Amino acid sequence: MNTLLKRMFAFALVSGAVLSAAPDTEAATKPYEYTFEKETELFNGISSMNKVKITLDKTIELKDTNGDKKVDSRDLFDPASPETSPLYVVQKDGTERLNIIKDITQSGNVITILFKNMELVDYTNPEKWAYEIIIDKETTRFDQLEEYRIAFNIYDILPGFKSTFIDTDASIINNNVFKYNAPRDVYVHVPKVFITGIETIHRYQGVIPDQIGPALSNIDIYADEEAARLKVEFGTLFGSQYSRDIMRREDIEGFSMGQAGINQITDNQSETASEFTLRTYNEYGRFLEERKFRLKVADPKKDYIINDYVTVSPEIFGQAYSLYDLMADKTLLENIVTHIPVSQLDTLGITYAAAKKSVSVKDVEQLKMALANDKLEKIHLVNNVDLNGQALTVGRSVTIEGPAEIKGKVELKGNGISVRLNHVTVNGDLSLDIGEGGTAILEQTTVNGTTNDPATKIISANNKSVHLYNFASSNGIETANSMPIRIVTSTPIPFVKLNGTAAVTLEGEYEAVHSAQTTTLDVNQGTKIGALTVEEGKTLTVTGKGATIASYTGSIEFPDGEENVITIPPMEWTYPAELNNTPDGWAQIGKALSVQVDGEGNPIPSGTAWQVIGHSFDSSVIMHWDNEKNTLKLEGLPIEGLPFTGTIVLQGVNNKAVYNVTVPILVEG
Repeated sequence: MNTLLKRMFAFALVSGAVLSAAPDTEAATKPYEYTFEKETELFNGISSMNKVKITLDKTIELKDTNGDKKVDSRDLFDPASPETSPLYVVQKDGTERLNIIKDITQSGNVITILFKNMELVDYTNPEKWAYEIIIDKETTRFDQLEEYRIAFNIYDILPGFKSTFIDTDASIINNNVFKYNAPRDVYVHVPKVFITGIETIHRYQGVIPDQIGPALSNIDIYADEEAARLKVEFGTLFGSQYSRDIMRREDIEGFSMGQAGINQITDNQSETASEFTLRTYNEYGRFLEERKFRLKVADPKKDYIINDYVTVSPEIFGQAYSLYDLMADKTLLENIVTHIPVSQLDTLGITYAAAKKSVSVKDVEQLKMALANDKLEKIHLVNNVDLNGQALTVGRSVTIEGPAEIKGKVELKGNGISVRLNHVTVNGDLSLDIGEGGTAILEQTTVNGTTNDPATKIISANNKSVHLYNFASSNGIETANSMPIRIVTSTPIPFVKLNGTAAVTLEGEYEAVHSAQTTTLDVNQGTKIGALTVEEGKTLTVTGKGATIASYTGSIEFPDGEENVITIPPMEWTYPAELNNTPDGWAQIGKALSVQVDGEGNPIPSGTAWQVIGHSFDSSVIMHWDNEKNTLKLEGLPIEGLPFTGTIVLQGVNNKAVYNVTVPILVEG
C-alpha cells in the first residue's frame, strides 16, 4: 500500500472514531456526586462516624416569596422541624422519616450531612442496612424537576475498620464490641475493585510515523458493571484540557478516552505532575473508587500497548468477611491491604451480629427510634420526655426505666408483649392492650390522668399478667376487657371500675371496686376490698375463696357460697366500762354486760351470737359465757396478789357482720 493510501486509511480510522456514537454524559448522569468523609460524632464509643458530602453540578439557588435569591441550609433541613424539612432519610423503599440527621451545612453547591442516633437503629439486621437521603424536587434549584435519592448502607457512615480496630483503645473494643460479639460475629465489608484493568496505547510521533504531530494516546479503563461514570484529571501542571467526564460504554465494559500531546511523561516530570487520577461513580452519583497511574514508558521510538497497570484479583473484593476470617487467613488480609492503603482502611465497613441490649435516650424522637428497634431490651430515660400532644405506642416487649416523666398519653399495645415501666411518671393516661399472652409490670410508676376518669385502663392482658408494685393512678383503674385478666398489686389501689365483660381477678388491697357491667370478679385470700358495689341493672358474680370484703351492695351472686367466698373483717373496739368482781364472785355470779352498739355507735342487730375468743389471763382460768343472759363467769382465778386486771375478747356474729369487743376486767380482794 503506497504512502497516500496509508495516510487516507489512517485518516478514515481517526474520523470514524470521532463520528461514532458516544455515551451522552449529560443525559445519563445524576446532577450531583457524593462521597463519605470522617467527622467527629462517636458511635458505640468509637471515633468516628462519617458524614455525607453531596456536590451538585450547579450552585444551589432558592427563591423566597419576593423572588430574591436565597441560599440557606435551614431551607434544606431544620433540626427544629425535621418532620417537614425537604431533606430527610428513609429506609430504602420506605416512607417513614428517620431521625438520624444531626445537622447539615451548605456552601455553594456542596451539602454536607452529619448523622446522629445511630446506636438507636437496628444496625445488626442486614435487611435494615440500606438507606436513602431524599431531597424533594425544587429544593436545591428551581429547575430540579425530580427528587434526588441518595443511597447508602449503614456501614458507610459507621466507623470503619481502621477507626474501630486500629485507632481505638483495647478497653473500648472489649466493652463495646467484644463484650457482645466474638470475632466471628463482626463483619468486615470489603468494597469492590471497581477499576479492574487499564490498557494504554501511546504513539509518540502521532498517528502517521513519517509525519511529526502531537503524541496520541488511547486509554481504556475496564470497570465493574456498577461503575457508570468516570472523571479523569491529569497531573497538576497542564490545565483542564486533559480532564474528562465520560460515561460507561458496553463495547469494552468500561470507559475509553483519548489524549493528545502528553509528551511530558518523558521529560522527567514529578510523579504527581504526570499521573492520571481516575474517579468512578455509580449511576446514582456515589463515589466508588479512586485510582492513580502513570503511562508506562517502554521505548519512546516505538508504538506499544501496555495493560499490566492493575494486578489485583477482584474476586476477593466486594465481599463481607468475618473478622475471624481475616485473622485466620493471612494471605486474604494481605491481599486486601496491598490494594487498600492503611490510610484508607476505613473504607472497609464494620457491622456487628449483636448490639448492646440497653440504650439511653433523651427526647421523644430518640425514644420512638429505640422502640422501633426490637433488639433493644431496655430503654433508659435520662430526661423527661414531652410527647407534644401525640400518643406514644409501646408495641413490643421492652423495659422503660427512669426516673423520668413522660408527658402525654402512653399506650402499651401489642399481642403477647411483655412491658415493664420502672420509675416512670406518666403525666397523661395509660392504656394496656397487650393481648392474651401479654404481661405488664408497673413498678414505682405513677399515672396522672387528665380527666376525672380512671387514668389507667386495662383492655387486654394475660390472665396472670398485670403486676403493680408501688403503683399509683389518679382516679384508679378501669378494666375494659373482653378476655380474663389478673391484677396483682403490692400497694392499695383507691378505686377499680369493672367495665369489661370478661372475668377480672383481683389480688392485693383495693379501697373500692365498682362493677359497671354484668361480669365476674375472682378473689382469693390475698384480696381485700373496702367497698364492693354493683351498678343498678347489672349483676356481679363473685368467685374464689377467703377474700376480705368490708361491705358490698347491689346484685351479687356467690355460686360457691357466700360464706366460702368472703371473710368478713371484724369491727373492733373496747368496751366502755371496766367489769369488776372478786374471784368467788366471778366464779359463782359473774358479770352481765350489754353490747347494743358498735364502736362507732351503730346499733348491733338483736340476736347476734357472742362468744369468748381470747383473754389475757393464765391458761388455767376457764371462761364461761351465757349467750342468753349475756353473763360472763371466770373460774379458777388466783386469790393471791389482789387486785389485778386483765381483758377478755368477745366476738359477735350476725349475718354479714363480725364484732370483736375487748372487755377490761378487774379482780378485787
